[in-house]
Amino acid sequence: MSIQSKIAVQWLGTFTNYVAEWAPTIDSTTWTAVTNPPVVIGGQTVILVDPAGGQQFFRLRLAR
Repeated sequence: MSIQSKIAVQWLGTFTNYVAEWAPTIDSTTWTAVTNPPVVIGGQTVILVDPAGGQQFFRLRLAR
């Protein structure tokens, strides 16, 4: 799959020590860590996700 068929999820690069997580619904009680490695581009932290997984919601959680 090419980069052109991915969705970019990004946040400020100054938000360090956070873990991106996803869930199929916004009110989910179970969130799963995004395993795609993030990269910093122009001061933004970016992860690329596959849209084929269906509806997904994302959040940042402060790592312990």
